[in-house]
Amino acid sequence: MADSKKQADVKEPSILVRPIRKLGGLDNIHLALLVLVAILIALVVVVSYSKPVIVKSISNSSLNCTYGAVNGTCANPMHNATQIRFSVERQLANYQYLNSSLSQIAYLANVSAMNLTYAPVSRTWYASLPVQNPSASGTFVLTMTVSDMTDRVQSASIQTVLPPIQSQSYVASQGVIRDAKATACATQQPLHIQWFIDPYAPGAVQSLLNYTALQRKYGSKINASIDIVFSQYTTAYANAFGTDNAQALGQYTYCASGQPNFKLFVATLNSAFTNGYMSPSNLNIIAQSSGLNMGSLASCLNASSTSISAQELLAQYYGIVFTPTAVTNCEYLSVPPTARNAICYSNSTMC
Repeated sequence: MADSKKQADVKEPSILVRPIRKLGGLDNIHLALLVLVAILIALVVVVSYSKPVIVKSISNSSLNCTYGAVNGTCANPMHNATQIRFSVERQLANYQYLNSSLSQIAYLANVSAMNLTYAPVSRTWYASLPVQNPSASGTFVLTMTVSDMTDRVQSASIQTVLPPIQSQSYVASQGVIRDAKATACATQQPLHIQWFIDPYAPGAVQSLLNYTALQRKYGSKINASIDIVFSQYTTAYANAFGTDNAQALGQYTYCASGQPNFKLFVATLNSAFTNGYMSPSNLNIIAQSSGLNMGSLASCLNASSTSISAQELLAQYYGIVFTPTAVTNCEYLSVPPTARNAICYSNSTMC
């Protein structure tokens, strides 16, 4: 009885079970904590995205920089645009020494239209200029890179290997090369023009038409002369027809140039020339039909070897590696199509 009474006195614990409400049973304290956590997360996101980013932009105009700016400071290249331009002109002139069609670039590049840009980060100059296309109408753009550190052309867009600098000659104007070692003629008037040709070189006989056209245009203002160079083209015919026979075309051309009817001789020669060997007998017929003084011609032909030897030495002095090439005022080299450019560059009052 006693034990049963003690058991009756022990009460079972009561468990309070609340009904699930709309918020899933969360009380106000938990709710407030969740809201606070959400606010903190939102603040972190806002701060991370709204942190100011400083972008420093300085224009050349605001700094008034001639050669651009690096890190907010004006760039100061070691060489100026004038020096870089001369480096490009010098490199172009040395193309003439290449034994390929690229040699013509020296006379086809328009240096007066050259554009220069300096890249301060790489310390490199970029030059671009138009070049007359010899095989088609129009031009193409030649680009070169020049090191500001060495003042040397590093590369060109037309070939992988640049021609070596063999002289300090440079392209003074389109189609005109200033020979660095030459000096102007002692007598400025009339303007002296020397026309160096190997008559068997491609285009040489045809270039005589350019020569007589300049004589007709400028008259007494120029003193033009024909200078003969026996290069590999005449030598090729010498091996087949003998030296005297091969050199006859050059000798007749030189001696005829000293006579008043040279223009008619040039016209007749061009009509008969087929870009092949011309025998002395055929040349004699051309001379007669052109109205040349045959007595004076014969005397000149007999003494022409000595004169032509001196002319070949003069061609070596100017560094002429291909013909036809004209030398104006004893210092400016050009090719027949640009010979007038050399005249105008030497004496602007004549153009």
